[in-house]
Amino acid sequence: EMVQGRIGYKFNIDDTGLTLGMGFTYQNYFINYAFGLVNRLENGHRVSLGVRF
Repeated sequence: EMVQGRIGYKFNIDDTGLTLGMGFTYQNYFINYAFGLVNRLENGHRVSLGVRF
């Protein structure tokens, strides 16, 4: 079992370039969530599920 945290920032972008994420791993299974500030009016969310084999 493992928990990961992520943070990032893209420079030279007119609006914001901040991204945050979190991931969980259990045996060969994982789930990831990411949040990004796309611009002043929108935010982006991404969820992924996976199996490593």
